Amino acid sequence: MTRYPAYIITLALIFTDTPAAASAWVMAEGETKVSLSHEANDLQYRQSLPSSGAPMSVSRKARQDSLQINVEYGLSDKWTLTGKGFESTLQIDATSYDEWQVAVGLRRDAPILQSSLMPPFLYRLIEGLCQDCQLHRDRVASLELTGRYDQQSARADNTDLGLMLSLADKVLINRFSVMQQIQWASGGDQFQQWHKWSYRFEVGLGAQWQIGQVSEAFWDRPSDYANLSHGYYVEWRQPVSHMSLVLLIGSKRDSSQPHAFDSAKLEWRKMF
Repeated sequence: MTRYPAYIITLALIFTDTPAAASAWVMAEGETKVSLSHEANDLQYRQSLPSSGAPMSVSRKARQDSLQINVEYGLSDKWTLTGKGFESTLQIDATSYDEWQVAVGLRRDAPILQSSLMPPFLYRLIEGLCQDCQLHRDRVASLELTGRYDQQSARADNTDLGLMLSLADKVLINRFSVMQQIQWASGGDQFQQWHKWSYRFEVGLGAQWQIGQVSEAFWDRPSDYANLSHGYYVEWRQPVSHMSLVLLIGSKRDSSQPHAFDSAKLEWRKMF
């Protein structure tokens, strides 16, 4: 396998292995949330070829398509059971590499860890400027333990455990809202460890629209640099049917190479 296809496979698998950004909130007892998503990652690059004469290079393409289902169920007001199923195909020229993955987790509300992520003066400033507004602040914290098994055609099967801390701070002003969320996760197996952080900022416009950005950094080997992903999203909600659609556009980049995937994701969510 040549150097660049091997790198592309590694990059795709790195971001496949990255735990998806989850919510910091636990589900209400008896409630279920289901989400289905399709993600497409595209990359075009040029590869240099050995030549006895003038340098030669060819244009190559890589594409990764993945389908994912996530389920969350409220066992109680403190505990949420989570599950994920994932299937992905990476194609480089005419060669394909497949993967599937399953994961289960248990999320616990952790109010003792709640923290203020908004500037300390922001809420008081809003109260002073908008005395007739309906204000509400929601600060949450949770811990989630996950177990995962994945099978890949490009490398050995893998099973690992991970622990994630999530903190969120949301301010609602009438029908407008501002939210920040941070997450830190760490895990692995006896052979390899990984660490991840993510940051999400979101603005809500009424009951139907949310726009925001999400950034993630992921380490799975000793390095001063992380594997990075960044994207912007828009979410449309239908409050009556408890359904929403999310479109995310962004990029994913490995720490050791200049190439980056262009990424697009469409997700459907439903509350039951």
